Amino acid sequence: RIGIDPIIGLVPGVGDFISTALSTWLIFEAARLGLPKFVLFRMSCNVALEFLAGAFPILGDIFDAIWKANVRNMRLVEEAYSPNLRPRSVAELIGWYLVILAVLLLGALAMLVLLVWSVMQVIL
Repeated sequence: RIGIDPIIGLVPGVGDFISTALSTWLIFEAARLGLPKFVLFRMSCNVALEFLAGAFPILGDIFDAIWKANVRNMRLVEEAYSPNLRPRSVAELIGWYLVILAVLLLGALAMLVLLVWSVMQVIL
């Protein structure tokens, strides 16, 4: 019922990264099927929101269990898919996929810096 995402997210540090990497694979496959870019953008926003919320201990895991970005993304795929779409080759998608991963990693770094800064403010 709650999915594997919140369970993986319980592993400090790497859990959210692993679940986000798996979520981006779903976006990659949707792109390979030829889904429109605005659908891929919405899917990316769902994953990014879940990833950013996951940076907060416990609350992020609760958000993961409620938000269910992958379930939302599968609905988007089912609504947008048509056999008439032109599939894209993996070569067309590698650059796009790497950009998504880079943005998510930069977001993770920004959240880590923000978290460390916030803790330092409380301590000092």
